[in-house]
Amino acid sequence: MAISAVVAVDPVGDELIAKIKDRVANLTVGPGSDGSSEMGPLVTRVHRDKVASYLDSGVTQGATLEVDGREHPVTGGGPGEVNTGGFWLGPSLLDHVTPAMDAYRDEIFGPGALGAPRPVLR
Repeated sequence: MAISAVVAVDPVGDELIAKIKDRVANLTVGPGSDGSSEMGPLVTRVHRDKVASYLDSGVTQGATLEVDGREHPVTGGGPGEVNTGGFWLGPSLLDHVTPAMDAYRDEIFGPGALGAPRPVLR
């Protein structure tokens, strides 16, 4: 299991995922030169595309895509500027991930978190 997985245990699992979803969806993505940025781009197009592919495979394998980083806004270096350069992928959240899914088994090395709900912690 990748370190970016959150084991959300009932009865607070759904509430925990909702709070993470709210925080992830509101992160500021932009260049490192912008002091308001909380997250920057990935290193290469190939890396970005590989990370994004886990979002698709997760959904195909039965996960719920709670936050899609491909749709996350990117801020620029100055007020009102949009930064169109870079290999941008905003923070993402897949929920209802199971151990059989690629996103659970592989280390993603990107801005993705996984929710792995469990009725009890063993």
